[in-house]
Amino acid sequence: MGIHEPQRQQRWFKHARALLKQGNIHAIIEALQGLDQSHDTDEVIRTTIQYFQTHEARMQYQTFRAEGLPIGSGVIESGVRRIVNLRLKGASLFWLPENAEEILYLRCQIKSGQWVTFVKSVLTQWASDMTISLPQAYQVREAIATAVLASHPPVYVSDTRQDVITWARQVIDTGETLILDTETTGLDAHDEVIQLGIVDMHGTVLLNILVRPTSPIAPEARAIHDITDEVLAQAPSFSHLHETIAVLLGNRSVLAYHADFDRRILAQTCAKYGLPPFEVAAWDCVMERYASFWGERSRSGHDKPQSLSTACMQQGIEVHGHHDAVQDCLLTLALIKAVAVAEDE
Repeated sequence: MGIHEPQRQQRWFKHARALLKQGNIHAIIEALQGLDQSHDTDEVIRTTIQYFQTHEARMQYQTFRAEGLPIGSGVIESGVRRIVNLRLKGASLFWLPENAEEILYLRCQIKSGQWVTFVKSVLTQWASDMTISLPQAYQVREAIATAVLASHPPVYVSDTRQDVITWARQVIDTGETLILDTETTGLDAHDEVIQLGIVDMHGTVLLNILVRPTSPIAPEARAIHDITDEVLAQAPSFSHLHETIAVLLGNRSVLAYHADFDRRILAQTCAKYGLPPFEVAAWDCVMERYASFWGERSRSGHDKPQSLSTACMQQGIEVHGHHDAVQDCLLTLALIKAVAVAEDE
């Protein structure tokens, strides 16, 4: 082997990898065909050429990346671990194939954050088949959804930093998503919304309302948002505002910083008043996304969530005063914009 052979091989490989990322499989095949095959006794080159010819349609990576789709195996591997291995594998666990398929389908609904939508479709069909009233179906659905969310909060597959940058740019470019934030009487299962803010991706405030609760504000919650029971005494009740909120959310995609909490608090406030939950197309958690972007690891080895104020300070965004629903929405929007203009890896 010549002294420069390793460097030449490395250059060839780097060029081929660039072609692969571009999805230019035809050029890779031509490059492989141009190699000296006289010593290819194991037919490695020929086998590789056949592989690329067979799978060319699956390797349009530039197109996939442009559409925001992952091109690595990490998403699939993480999905197998979280959805399959952690549920079906274990000591003395044996599954019939048909039962495993059903359990995996249900687990996919939970882990993807689509459980409430899935239960809704099942119960709506049930209401039609059994000719029961929709209010009864809503009550059953809410009881199931609340119990499941309490014990199985949605798990977000960890993105890479570049994935989060791409996501932020797409969210801003489409401009269809809403950002939501709540302030509450507390953090427990009996607490409820006392302030709700919703803004669009242009920073336009679509909703900024105070809500009169049915119970006093916990002191620790008041210390966070500085909203008092006296301030809320003349505010409208949640039941009077429900339709306005429902129309505004109207099957839209919603972002929130710590989405699990806002989603739960809205659901349990609706349940407290005997009202149907809001029809949201999809929830996405900016806190989880930013944790993957920032990349700080916890002791367990996972991406460590940052508080909204900490994340903003990390990105040079000024934070003032107590928490306020609309202000937190606008800070979340500013954080998404800061991520979107971050340098690519």
